[in-house]
Amino acid sequence: MTDKVASGLTYIKDVGIELILAELKTISVPTISGSAGTPVGHVDYTLSNIAITNLALPDSILQLKPGTGIQVGVSAAVCDVSLNWHYREHSWPHISDHGSASVDVSKTTISVTVAIGEASGRPTVAVDASEVDIGSFHIKVHGGASWLYNWLVGLFKGSVKSSVQSSLKSAIVDAINKQAEEALATLPIKEKVDKYSSVNYAMLAPPSITATQFSSVHLGQFLSNSPAPPGPWAPVKLPTTVDAADEINLVFSEDVALSAGYVYFKAGALHTTVNELPSWSPVSLNTTSMRFLLPALYKAYPDMKVEFELAANATPNAAISPDGATCDVLGNVAVYVLPAGQPRIYAFTLGLHLFGTGKVAVSANNITAQVSYVGCNLSLANTTAPIGNFNVQLLDALVNLAVSKGLVPWINKVLGVGFPIPVVSGITLSSIEVVYGTGYVGLASDFTYAPPTLGDAGSAAAAAYNAAMAARPGDAGDLIKASLPVRIDE
Repeated sequence: MTDKVASGLTYIKDVGIELILAELKTISVPTISGSAGTPVGHVDYTLSNIAITNLALPDSILQLKPGTGIQVGVSAAVCDVSLNWHYREHSWPHISDHGSASVDVSKTTISVTVAIGEASGRPTVAVDASEVDIGSFHIKVHGGASWLYNWLVGLFKGSVKSSVQSSLKSAIVDAINKQAEEALATLPIKEKVDKYSSVNYAMLAPPSITATQFSSVHLGQFLSNSPAPPGPWAPVKLPTTVDAADEINLVFSEDVALSAGYVYFKAGALHTTVNELPSWSPVSLNTTSMRFLLPALYKAYPDMKVEFELAANATPNAAISPDGATCDVLGNVAVYVLPAGQPRIYAFTLGLHLFGTGKVAVSANNITAQVSYVGCNLSLANTTAPIGNFNVQLLDALVNLAVSKGLVPWINKVLGVGFPIPVVSGITLSSIEVVYGTGYVGLASDFTYAPPTLGDAGSAAAAAYNAAMAARPGDAGDLIKASLPVRIDE
């Protein structure tokens, strides 16, 4: 196991123990009663108000358990046990007494195995096995005769020790299950992006767990917020690792982008209108300014404003390779003239094949992207009688300007918002590296976790360990992998 994996597991363990201890400030143990022989005769006794406090879990380790989940071991847990005692002799003169006792418990070993699975597209976490074994203890008796000490020691070695172990084990199991349930409740399975789309993050199968890696596969598909047929994507396989040295790897298939393009195209959202160009442009969007580029337009509609309506006419295509991301889209530019005070008049339509490159980034746990415009191929898709046929290359510079200054900024504004990475509340990704591969993009990241349910304690635990993380070795390692294709090979 690499240093990076070990540091990630240590971080999870440290924050997890803070969560458990916050839940286990006081553990109640059921009242114990019975009959026993003592130096004063046969008595009925009761041990009540038994409470476990000041639990500490030093010398703990957390490791992945292949095929199951994670395993936590504590070799020297300590705690305090307090109780009240009372006894009454059976026969006359019915001697009775009462008092209290305190017990220092040490050298306690704790072992917990947590199983991680999947149900209905959501990860499941539950304690699979647990053991608690008290190693040694020291009793202080408050009140009562001298013989009580040895008698209570005998009781603690028997029923009291067993009851304390059982209560401690149950409390730890309940705390882990409760914290896991609360954390997983914040993990999005389907999340709305905007009025057009949502993203389905459903888990497709139980996770794959080895001694050095945890890997899960999720759907990662954009869905329309209104009824729409599913997209025609073929199954895809993704790597379980990327060539980067971080604790979390998120691997996204290029089909995630394709599903997004499909949804927005079907929703009619991939269109925009351009009616102004930058002030520094040598040509303005009016027939007078364009008269040397397209004389027929000026002749038919002199001194009128012009607007371009750009729209995709097919789902945008995206491809990812080790060299980066590329995209292209087929579309149209419908050109209209705007008579003053009258409805606009259709003039002609240009066919477009746009090309660009893309970059992926992460901002505030959102996956974002930016497109850089490369160029386009133009064709005359339709015209009207007043305009007729013409050489579309005359408009090449003007269309490129409209696309680069009108369409591309609009696309980047949408992509800049991005969509959320499916992580539980309280996790913050950091030191993110983007890795491109054949058909996928990987995000390699470190992380911090400040559980909201822990409040200040969670923030303090995260802050304390974050300082230690900054000084850790830079050796490579991958702890958690999450792959998000649109589909997966069965």
